[in-house]
Amino acid sequence: MSTTNIGVTTSPRTTAARGVAAAVVAVLGAAVTAIYGSYGGPSPSPSQEQAVPYVVGADIVVALLVFGLLLPWARRSDNRASGWGLGLSVLGLVAIPIAFWSGVVIVIAVAAILLGVHARRAAAQAARPAKLATTAVAVGAAALVLSTALLILGNTVLV
Repeated sequence: MSTTNIGVTTSPRTTAARGVAAAVVAVLGAAVTAIYGSYGGPSPSPSQEQAVPYVVGADIVVALLVFGLLLPWARRSDNRASGWGLGLSVLGLVAIPIAFWSGVVIVIAVAAILLGVHARRAAAQAARPAKLATTAVAVGAAALVLSTALLILGNTVLV
C-alpha cells in the first residue's frame, strides 16, 4: 500500500487573514471573560466594575503585541513556531491562577494554538513529525479550557 502526500499551500494573505480572525476571536473571548469575571458573581464590587474597560484595554494591547508582532515573526520558521507555540501555551497554563479572570490567558492560548497548528501543517507538508507542535496545541487548548472552567466555577460554585 502506498501513501500520497498532497501538500496544501497557503498564501501569506490567507495566513494573515487567519491570524486577524484568530486575534478578533481571542479579543472578543477575553472581553467576555473580563466582563463575566467582574459582573458574573453574585455580588460584584464597584471597583471590579470600574476596572473592566482597563482590563479589556490591556487584553487588546496584549493581543496586538502577540498577534501583530510575535506571530508573524514566529511563523517564519517552523521550528520557531513550534517552540514559541509551546512556550506560549505553557505561559497560558502557568498564568491561569493569576489572571484567569482577565482574559489574557485566552489571548495567549489562542496564539499558542494558532502557532501549533501552523507548525503542524508545515511538518505535514515536509513529512516530518510534529510532536512539539501537537503538544503546543494540546497544552494551549488545556489552558483555554481550564481558564474558562475556573472562571465559571469562581463565579458560581466557589463564591
